[in-house]
Amino acid sequence: MDDSLLDILREDVKRAPNGRKADRVAELLGKGYSTLMNELNGSIPGHKFGVMHLVPLMEATGSLRPLDYLAGAMGAVVIRLPKAGQGGATTERDAVAAVREFGELMAAVGAALDDGRISKDERRRITREGYEAMQAIMTLLKQVEDMRHEC
Repeated sequence: MDDSLLDILREDVKRAPNGRKADRVAELLGKGYSTLMNELNGSIPGHKFGVMHLVPLMEATGSLRPLDYLAGAMGAVVIRLPKAGQGGATTERDAVAAVREFGELMAAVGAALDDGRISKDERRRITREGYEAMQAIMTLLKQVEDMRHEC
């Protein structure tokens, strides 16, 4: 990890993925722009960004990069789940998608192991297919969890 968490937060405020202007992000956090930017500058003693502002900042910028950073630092990954009712997917379609994605992962692993070594490109493909399979499985699980509220 090259960037620090503060670097990521500062970049997200300046260039929010949701397009929100930096001064508006600061306003949503109840801070002035210069105060927020000073808090996100680790080299200014006395200005500290409070952890209780992390989630509101992520909501204000529409960025999950800080969460990805924290998960990566702990050897974990973040899997984004669809919001309830998004896309009109059914449990059956989600199950089929999970099986398909897992099949594509296994095909990538099998092809990579054919020659007894895994190249850089094959590692990238396996990683991508693996994350897509996890996403599909978690989407299915989320769909099933949401069903408990309907019964």
